Amino acid sequence: MAAQYDKFKAKNIRMNMKSDESRSKHVLVNVKNLSLGYGDTPLFDKVNIDLREGEALELRGRNGAGKTTVIKAILD
Repeated sequence: MAAQYDKFKAKNIRMNMKSDESRSKHVLVNVKNLSLGYGDTPLFDKVNIDLREGEALELRGRNGAGKTTVIKAILD
């Protein structure tokens, strides 16, 4: 059953950011060159996130795509 699930599992995570016309100078989250994966299977490579006051970040992906892993890596 797990092998069938892995066959159709999303291989990527989408990130959408929305912000106002004027960007705040107050940076809340700054991530540079974040790379993460399991063994030889990369989830993502060299991700940069600059989240400022008043902005929102949306993570979308299927179960097991790595959304929670991204958040945990940023918070560590």
